[in-house]
Amino acid sequence: MKRTLALALLALAGCNPMNVTPDEKRWSSLSGDPVYVVSGHKMIVHANQACPELANPKGDVIPCVVKGGRLVDANGLFLNSEREKPPLCPQCVR
Repeated sequence: MKRTLALALLALAGCNPMNVTPDEKRWSSLSGDPVYVVSGHKMIVHANQACPELANPKGDVIPCVVKGGRLVDANGLFLNSEREKPPLCPQCVR
């Protein structure tokens, strides 16, 4: 019985991802949510339209939706690849 319990705990521990970075957690929290991407010299993703950084953007503000870690605009075009994710705003994305 103890051996079965130990094997079950090991299997459960193996299923849970232990090496998830804080940045990946922040991206997963945005899944399916509308975001605002400032494109310009550097692309940055904002989660809140009332973010102070969006008051004076340094480029165009593009409303998007996050699907599977990728940014999709209103036309259905992806703005990033699966490997390259733009930085998230440190103020409005937690």
